[in-house]
Amino acid sequence: MSHLTATLEEFEDFVRDRDLKGKTILDIGTSESGHKHFFEKFGLQWEGIDIKPHIKETQITQADMTTYNPEKRYDILFVCHSLEHCERPVDALRNFHKLLKDDGYLFISLPCYCDKHIMDGGDYDHIFVFTDQQLIKLLMFTEFKKVNIFNSTKGGYGNTRQYNMIAIVEKFNQHYTMKEGELYDIAVIPYKLK
Repeated sequence: MSHLTATLEEFEDFVRDRDLKGKTILDIGTSESGHKHFFEKFGLQWEGIDIKPHIKETQITQADMTTYNPEKRYDILFVCHSLEHCERPVDALRNFHKLLKDDGYLFISLPCYCDKHIMDGGDYDHIFVFTDQQLIKLLMFTEFKKVNIFNSTKGGYGNTRQYNMIAIVEKFNQHYTMKEGELYDIAVIPYKLK
């Protein structure tokens, strides 16, 4: 099973009981439009960006995740194994915050830092290896409100049975005023909430 297949299975679990008809999704870091049909089966309107889309790809906008700024905002951002390749992850997360609607979700999949593959040096093109605590701090720093992080148990992929770290993040609503004593709802969850 590939990291993408495992991530798409987790996304399917995430959207299972949600009405997504007419909602928008931006697939960030997709090199090809093959994911489009997967997302459209849930009623989502798909768009994709990549800094270097496949040469024959015509449905993906060539764009940098740190600076992409279309006129519209999205209901869901899907970021699968892309953030670890970004030279400026804080800028990317700040931009993700801008790209989301107030009630939007950020769905991130990263290589699990605890995998032997990652601990032994990982892939040559991974600039960063994020732990769950580092990712939480980055998300809080970039003003996201609710974060659920878990290590996916879907299949495992590659020769060393690697797993994904999944973060499902809600945007902090700018129009919401925190009440005195209220804390950000940040949790690291070792398993998925059902």
